[in-house]
Amino acid sequence: MTHTLNEEAACLIRVSTQQQEFESQIAAIRVEALRLGFTIPDHLIFGEKITGMDDPEKKDRESIEQLKRAVADSTVARGIRAIFIWEISRLSRNQAVLFNNIAWFSRRKKPICFISHNNVWTMNPNTLQDDEAGLMLITILSRYGEQERNKIIQRNKRGKDHAVEQERFVGGHVPFGYHVKAVGNKKYYAVDKHTAPVVQDIFDKYCAGWSGKKITKHLNMTGIPPYHAGRLNNKWRHATVIQLLKNEFYTGIRRYNDKVLNCPAIITSEQFATTQEMMKTNTCPSAKIRKFHYLLKPYLVCGRCGEKFYGQATHARQVYFCRSQIPELSGCQQNKFNKYKAEAAVWTAVKSTPHIIDIYEEERNNSIGAQELTKMKTHKKMLLHHSVELNKRKQDILKLVASGSFTFNDAERIENELNLEIQDNCNELKRAEADIKLLEHQLNSTDFYRIRDEIQTTKDIHVIQCILDRLIYKIVAYSPTPDYTLLQLIFNNPTHFRLNVLTYRHDRTNRFWFFTDSENTYDPERNQIVAHGNGAGFSIPEFSKSTDSQPYNLIETNPFLIENISEEQAKIKRAKTKVATQRRTEQRRNKKNRFL
Repeated sequence: MTHTLNEEAACLIRVSTQQQEFESQIAAIRVEALRLGFTIPDHLIFGEKITGMDDPEKKDRESIEQLKRAVADSTVARGIRAIFIWEISRLSRNQAVLFNNIAWFSRRKKPICFISHNNVWTMNPNTLQDDEAGLMLITILSRYGEQERNKIIQRNKRGKDHAVEQERFVGGHVPFGYHVKAVGNKKYYAVDKHTAPVVQDIFDKYCAGWSGKKITKHLNMTGIPPYHAGRLNNKWRHATVIQLLKNEFYTGIRRYNDKVLNCPAIITSEQFATTQEMMKTNTCPSAKIRKFHYLLKPYLVCGRCGEKFYGQATHARQVYFCRSQIPELSGCQQNKFNKYKAEAAVWTAVKSTPHIIDIYEEERNNSIGAQELTKMKTHKKMLLHHSVELNKRKQDILKLVASGSFTFNDAERIENELNLEIQDNCNELKRAEADIKLLEHQLNSTDFYRIRDEIQTTKDIHVIQCILDRLIYKIVAYSPTPDYTLLQLIFNNPTHFRLNVLTYRHDRTNRFWFFTDSENTYDPERNQIVAHGNGAGFSIPEFSKSTDSQPYNLIETNPFLIENISEEQAKIKRAKTKVATQRRTEQRRNKKNRFL
């Protein structure tokens, strides 16, 4: 198919390894393009050294991205009348990726010519209409290319397995203390006479009682170069030493996939076993030391943006705040609220609602939980069956295109629809599996009798944390007004029982309001509390005035309250706060004057 005009075209090239060069492909493509009436300038040559087996789930290769940007650019696209590629596998070895790219260029009226396949075109370069015969041939050739690549992979794997059985080196990481020795055209692991004594010395010192950090310091002080010399300031790291001590390769045991092979040993298996026992004994992870314990932090999420809540301590207070208020993020303007008030109100509400445990126990012992679990498992089976059907329909598309039942554009449209449906089905399946796992855990693991007793008697903050871990799924925080904070407790039971806790930020009398969803419900969209019976809505201030509040007792003593310290300490604290405030005011004033 010869073009009538001498116009510019683009060229896409690819080689699989860094050792290969582009020049031969470019020269051959330019000669054939010139014969067909096209010239290829240097700025329209796009090349890359990378494998052609693309992943449909990932983005395009860099060279294809550059070509697409050039085609999408109106000033450059006018000079691209066609695209020349040496062979189909240079565009992609994956059939799905190949046809997605062909469809992208076809929609923009850019015909592609594969030179090595007798100049097969995706579109007629003169009429810019789809070349059905060319697309049919590309479908067959691309399928053959995929099968050929699979055969090459199988042959390479068989060759590697045979080499491994002969204890030969087949590539990959070479541990410190070894090097690769060539015997004829074959390669084997061999002990490095320069670095093997260092490995022996590391094991000897550890067995003699040296710690990993002490060994690391010794290696850096003696100037022994690490395995990757020149990296990380040419220093040994503690993690590198620990990984070396855990590597059984040094005992002469080499693992390749599921095979256990022999290799030259540097240490004895007895010394390695002694080292592992000492490492288990010496491992003593210490708990993170925290000055303050944030009881609600694992459960709190923002009702506005969905971000988690963090704890914050300043010189005058302790609060919970939304993560989106970090300076690097945009911020949702959610109010901060006092740690001690919120924790005391939540715990008092849980203690004052004893039927929460009854709901858990009833749902575990009667048929509600079991019936819900059966429904979930049935739904999961239906999703799995539907997933199999969708994949089968997707595989049948290529057969229908090859038989001529569908055009290429119809097949592309149907495949895109199926991909979206498969993704939705996969997401639904993940949610179903998570719900089943959670419900099974709830039905089998909770000792409700012990929890009922501990709720009423315990004052230990760590026991309270364990109880909340068992009961609470999450706590959604809302700021209905600047003066109120509403915490919606969602429990772990199968019906997700909800308890709402309302606190007033300026309250000094330790009182709060709480209600269940069976009584009233908070509607975030209307920003009202809606009565369960008649659906009447109340603003937060109206509800607080018309409803009796409940007292709560602090779980922990608030060190920031004046009444918890002596009068002399209170005067000192007020004086320090005043001085700090004056200092900050002066700093802001000076900063403002510098800009004026």
